Amino acid sequence: MGKEIVRQESPNMPGKRSRLWSHDDIVQVLEENQGTETIEMIFLEFPLQKRDENEDSTKKEKNKLVQVEWDGKAFKRMKNLKTLIIKNGCFSKRPKYLPNSLRIMEWWGYPSKRFPSDSHPKKLSILKLPNYLFKSCKLDSLSKRLVALNVLNFDNSDFLEEIPDVSSLVTLQKLSFSGCKNLIRVHSSVGVLNNLKVLKAEDCHSLRTFPSINLPLLEILMLSYCSNLEKFPEVKGKMKNVAMLHLSGTKIKDLPSSFQNLCGLSSLSLCGKDFPRIPSVIVKMPKLSTVFISKIPVSVTWASPNKLEEGSSSNVSNLVLFHYSLSDDFFPLALAWFRNVKTLDLSLNNFTILPECIQYFRFLSSLRVDHCHYLKKIEGVPPNLKQFSAVCCESLLTPSGTSVLLNQEVHENGNTEFALPGECIPNWFEQRTKEGSISFWFRGRFPAKDLCLAILLKDWFRWSHRPRLKDVTTIVSINGKQVSRGRGRTKMQKLYIFDLSVTNKMHHLDEICFENEWNHAEVSFELEDDDIMEIGMHILKQKSSGIMEDIQFTDPYRKRKRDDEALNSIAQVMEGEGQH
Repeated sequence: MGKEIVRQESPNMPGKRSRLWSHDDIVQVLEENQGTETIEMIFLEFPLQKRDENEDSTKKEKNKLVQVEWDGKAFKRMKNLKTLIIKNGCFSKRPKYLPNSLRIMEWWGYPSKRFPSDSHPKKLSILKLPNYLFKSCKLDSLSKRLVALNVLNFDNSDFLEEIPDVSSLVTLQKLSFSGCKNLIRVHSSVGVLNNLKVLKAEDCHSLRTFPSINLPLLEILMLSYCSNLEKFPEVKGKMKNVAMLHLSGTKIKDLPSSFQNLCGLSSLSLCGKDFPRIPSVIVKMPKLSTVFISKIPVSVTWASPNKLEEGSSSNVSNLVLFHYSLSDDFFPLALAWFRNVKTLDLSLNNFTILPECIQYFRFLSSLRVDHCHYLKKIEGVPPNLKQFSAVCCESLLTPSGTSVLLNQEVHENGNTEFALPGECIPNWFEQRTKEGSISFWFRGRFPAKDLCLAILLKDWFRWSHRPRLKDVTTIVSINGKQVSRGRGRTKMQKLYIFDLSVTNKMHHLDEICFENEWNHAEVSFELEDDDIMEIGMHILKQKSSGIMEDIQFTDPYRKRKRDDEALNSIAQVMEGEGQH
């Protein structure tokens, strides 16, 4: 409807409409110089045209761009043009004039090294030139006139070799030149823009160095997949606003001491084959809470393990050391650096044992060691461990491999969720069944927080080698009526021990007090492929003293009936003896 309203402004003369979006109308206006002061916005996106099958088949391009035959002067009469967006088109000549009224200009494949010399775009706020066609951009004559520019973009410009001097762009807040595969130089002025908040330079494969940075307002810095970048830039001043940093796929081997000037950094990701050790500077960063480090080996052969340097403990609470060739000497050294960690992911590493000293990670609540194929034994358990996953750790399937994790005391306070190898459900589970459901009797509130359950799966070989997320549906029925049905996805191992309230969010049942003296409850599970071999249920005694009096696995009414019958029999006998 809005488009029709605009078309009705001038049905036969598109140059007299306020907005143009039809590529046919825009080409007519540009090629025939029909522009007027009425035009405020142009959005030109040509549909890609398929190449003729008779054309040179050796060419890889399947599409060709529409050619605009113009003299370059069409914008001169558009004195009120505020937004100009051009995509997927080729122009026979460069623009010889750009309106000074422009606020937004996005021109893919801008067809000139320079901007018109008589342009004074003082109101231009956003300038995007993705797919730029030249080795360098001559901003020198224009930049002093861009007094309001906030965004400058050169993304995916394959020919661009250098980022020009931008020192005069004092209002610039966002600068992006990601995907410039032949970029080799970045002007030093990029590192001293006082108002810059976003700096994106990903996938610049030819870039080897980056200028030092002193960007006090910077919030986002992206340098990932600059595959030849060898050093992280020196950080000359305090930068408090960068909270997250990803450095994946670079040649950076260490971080400079000035890295700690990123004093507001809370999340750091380092991923690549060239990080030989964990950088010591991260220990000195007070707000750094999440660290992800992954080392991708060059071949399937495990690389030599690398030791951590000793130092004071960091404030890191979430640590991922994924595929990092860690060996057994990691754990005692890690205590010095990461004693305060709460979640720890050590998947795909080389250690053979989780030593007893791991119990000194007193804040650790979640530990993952998936695909640690050499792991044979677990000797210690952190005191507050609630989540544990050892998927594809087939070497743990020994009598002593996971025995400490199957200790009743580890699970007695509830809220645990363990996925680990195992051949049977521990014998401290009071009730076990090979059916798809397990039932009990309770009185008062439903004891969702007082129940620990276990599922033992069939087909160990398939689960140990090809684990995947499985849909698990938990159904709770009380007195024959379904009251809750929850579905979740989890990566399960042969033995899965979990707290019903944590995994299925059944806290609302705790608030319901059932009127019957005793109520019959049935908890059933629906698992894809019908992989359940056995189910077990344990009542958490330490969590609720006296709970045993309110839960029974036998029908209390049947027991009461038997007791009444026995009392009646005794009474009859006593009555008969009295008569004698």
